[in-house]
Amino acid sequence: MRTHREIRRNCPLQVESLESMTLLSSIPAMGLPLGPALVQKQAATPVAFNATTRGLFFTTQSNPDTGTTYHVFTIGRNSGGVLVGVSGDLVTPGFIRGRTTGTLTVFTARGSLTLDVTGPVQNGPAPLPSTLGYTITGGTGAFANNHSGSGTIAVSYHVNHTGTGHALSDFTQSGTISLRFRGGSSVV
Repeated sequence: MRTHREIRRNCPLQVESLESMTLLSSIPAMGLPLGPALVQKQAATPVAFNATTRGLFFTTQSNPDTGTTYHVFTIGRNSGGVLVGVSGDLVTPGFIRGRTTGTLTVFTARGSLTLDVTGPVQNGPAPLPSTLGYTITGGTGAFANNHSGSGTIAVSYHVNHTGTGHALSDFTQSGTISLRFRGGSSVV
């Protein structure tokens, strides 16, 4: 006696016509909406980050044409008194007219926020400007679900040491920095 497997193995492949088959209409009976979009994107929740942080920075400059990179590490409290940390890189214009740009990550016990940072147009080479704008582009933890928001950052810094900057890994300056974030009406 031949097994089911042997019978299947010896049968040639055939194309089956679907025109005569009837589609079961179980989707309307289940109460699911019909149409092109079964999943709707959740609306972004506006988030305002309001905090004052203080810390350290150091700069590196691999090529003067590309500007100076400020590596920033600060801690502080938001307007609700919650401890926050901020780290990231900001790059100033090189020998051309441009803007300071970068990314900062804000860390809290509830999650993190990613901020895209942009400064005003400056003639290069330029120092870090005193005011930057930020836009929230992502988050983790409690801030992971489609958050959005924007605001300003008041920047003040003091150079404590100037390095040689001879090698790519050498810093050119280091010092203290203060970042004051101001956003919209919702508070993080």
